[in-house]
Amino acid sequence: MHTLYCLFALRLLGRRSRGEGDVGGDAHGSRSGVDRYQAVRQYSLGEILGVWAAAAVPMGLLAWVVAPWLADRLGGDEPLTQALLILLTVG
Repeated sequence: MHTLYCLFALRLLGRRSRGEGDVGGDAHGSRSGVDRYQAVRQYSLGEILGVWAAAAVPMGLLAWVVAPWLADRLGGDEPLTQALLILLTVG
């Protein structure tokens, strides 16, 4: 799920369209004067925060909301620890 949220955030933010970012040239570097980093674009602050939120918010909800709820329904010695391990593994 964690990976799906990250992929969704990248798609939602429109990081790059197909074909964008491909720079031609040989394996030893382009000698045609084209800067090889010309097509590389740095993430904006909004994009960085969007990717962070896409990863952090679901995991936070699982750890702080769902885990205590699930711990009440599990048996054993350490139900909260079991719930956290289950949910963070799934997430």
